[in-house]
Amino acid sequence: MISPVLGGPAMAGSHPTFKMPRLSFLKGLVLPLLILVAWDLLARRGGGYGFAFVSLEGLGKALVDTIASGELPRHVATSLLRVAIGLSVGGTAGVLIGAAMALSPIVDKVLGPVYHAIRQVPTLGWIPLLGLWFGYGELPKDLIVIKAAMFPLVLNTYEGLKGVKAAHVDVGKVLTLNPLQLFFKVRLPSALPMILTGLQQALAFAWIACIGVEILFGSGSGIGAMIETGQVEGRMDVVLIGVIFVGLIAFALTRLFTRLAAPGLRWRDLKESR
Repeated sequence: MISPVLGGPAMAGSHPTFKMPRLSFLKGLVLPLLILVAWDLLARRGGGYGFAFVSLEGLGKALVDTIASGELPRHVATSLLRVAIGLSVGGTAGVLIGAAMALSPIVDKVLGPVYHAIRQVPTLGWIPLLGLWFGYGELPKDLIVIKAAMFPLVLNTYEGLKGVKAAHVDVGKVLTLNPLQLFFKVRLPSALPMILTGLQQALAFAWIACIGVEILFGSGSGIGAMIETGQVEGRMDVVLIGVIFVGLIAFALTRLFTRLAAPGLRWRDLKESR
């Protein structure tokens, strides 16, 4: 007789045993549930508490209203589009600049000091200057997000290409690879884990910069603009909805990127273990 649990022969007269499903994942829900209960209790005390702590019922009603009116989907779509533009433009520029600095000593000497000087300035610190140059429309917002996405990719691309082992390059030269083939078949695959790490950082920085610049500008569309408008109008429920969606979207973007970049990041782990 075969045991249905252990997959081996069962002892005569013994009863099959069943494993209880693991419920350890529920432990992570304990603290959030306690916070929600405490939050709702404070909201129902009235007075100043009722304004600072919106009840869960009021929060749910506001969420339904903002979705039904199309306000929340519109703001979310605007912020995601801004981040997509920042990542595509800033990411491409970051990889190209980082590669040029890593492969050309002349470019490194010319651009290196400028890059390291500019990256010390906080991203949102460029808002006043860009506002004077380009006004306070959509362009300066996009430029801030592009800058936030570009700089970590410059650094990680540079470090990744500089970290390629000389022995690998020598083997490529022995195989008579031309410079272009050497880059795509030897240098780039070796630097890919660092570049993906830079892209992961660029995604986080771009999202933070996007929300920050939308809040500081306080106009137009975007989750940050929705939060700022809610604060001005005294709509704490709208502010909380915006904050919650900022965290949820950031979490979802990070998980999505981790899954898509898993093969490259796994290769990074293999390199580090050697």
